[in-house]
This record gives sequence, structure tokens and C-alpha cells, in this order.
Amino acid sequence: MYDVKLALSARELRDQYEKYIAALIAKGDKPEFSDLILLRNDKEMMEQFITRNQQPKVDYLIPVLQKIMVEKVKM
Repeated sequence: MYDVKLALSARELRDQYEKYIAALIAKGDKPEFSDLILLRNDKEMMEQFITRNQQPKVDYLIPVLQKIMVEKVKM
């Protein structure tokens, strides 16, 4: 999980990522991530992701997002 601030839109980032994945596959490499999930850095978006997204997740993802949400409330 990364917290990244870019001068790209979400669409531009996804397009760049898809090109990167295609280049990896063309070289015979396997991408590290099967998908790129973008979340706005706000409490509501994270809550929706936690409660609605049913994809398999690494065991630490939910606690990390919950910690971020608690820290945002303190701000």
C-alpha cells in the first residue's frame, strides 16, 4: 500500500500502469500486482472499500486503512 501524491489524474495513472503491465508481460515477466485500486484519501471512501470490496486482501490492509481513518478524524 502506498500513499502517493502525483500530478496525474486517476485515469492517467491507470493508463500508465496498464502500459507498464503490458511491457512486463511482453518481456515475459509477471506483474507484482494483479490490479491497481485507487482510493481517495477520505474516510468515507475508505469505509466503503472496507465494507464493500470482497476481493482477497493482505491481512494488514484493513487495519492500516482503519488507522488512517482514525488519524484523519484527529486532524
